[in-house]
Amino acid sequence: RAFFRWVPDFVARRLPETINRDEMRTPMQWTPGPNAGFCPAGVRPWLPVDQRYREVNVETEDGQPDSLLNLYRSLFRLRRDHEVLRTGRLRLLPNLPPDVVGFTREMADGTGRPVRATVLANLGKVDRAVPGVGGEVAVQAGVGRIADAGMELGPNSAAVLWTDDGEKGSGDGSN
Repeated sequence: RAFFRWVPDFVARRLPETINRDEMRTPMQWTPGPNAGFCPAGVRPWLPVDQRYREVNVETEDGQPDSLLNLYRSLFRLRRDHEVLRTGRLRLLPNLPPDVVGFTREMADGTGRPVRATVLANLGKVDRAVPGVGGEVAVQAGVGRIADAGMELGPNSAAVLWTDDGEKGSGDGSN
């Protein structure tokens, strides 16, 4: 709409694609201050600042262990520190409960011992049990726990697990 103002609204709403992605973006929210810390007070950013910037911003979320910012930091650190999550053989898990997706990454470490990580996500709105999956939780988002029968995941939850006899893989492929 910024470039083609002459296109009538009723036509623009029916177009399957937008011309640019600015319609989906907001400025980075750095602080709970004016303009979310993206630009100085009194300067109007070219895109609107999200209305939740006082609660959802880097400064506020940095001190919250369960924030989305710190979840992403944990996931990036886990992937950086464990080669199996970058280069291990990928295998999609079959026969998962409805709304659950999952895969394993596995490889041998420098001594030939198996290193295996399992990633599970419950994308649904009800609790799901994933039988036969256990291990040590490396990173978790939302509600989940290891149970006798397997992994239990709450709605919209996910976990990265060190599973079976796999050891935590170090950054260089050895333990």
